[in-house]
Amino acid sequence: MQAEELAKLLRNAGIAVFYDDFYPEFLWGKNLVDTFDEIYRKRARFCVMFVSREYAERMWTNHERQSAQARALEEQGKEYILPVRVDDTDLKGMPPTVGYVPLTKGVPYIADLLIKKMGAGSKK
Repeated sequence: MQAEELAKLLRNAGIAVFYDDFYPEFLWGKNLVDTFDEIYRKRARFCVMFVSREYAERMWTNHERQSAQARALEEQGKEYILPVRVDDTDLKGMPPTVGYVPLTKGVPYIADLLIKKMGAGSKK
């Protein structure tokens, strides 16, 4: 629910967002392994992860995480994965030195941070 709320706030702010429930007609019939890898490894500017036990245990989020981590490696230290801490779960392959934002700050706060981050990135 929080991911959907964030996606809606960003979309309402005019930011292009990939949230799978926004694109059922695009995803219908696609090979989702290839499609999600293309999105998370090649096309997205940032990847926001809501890090939780549920996220760590789900098959599709693990696939998305692996594609995002491959991209993060290619980015050579630039911010790409933007983790939101839902609980104290550690994700495989995510170093503890990566800066997290706690979900307790609220989704509107996280949306504002991301909007600022996107604006700052366009000025470089």
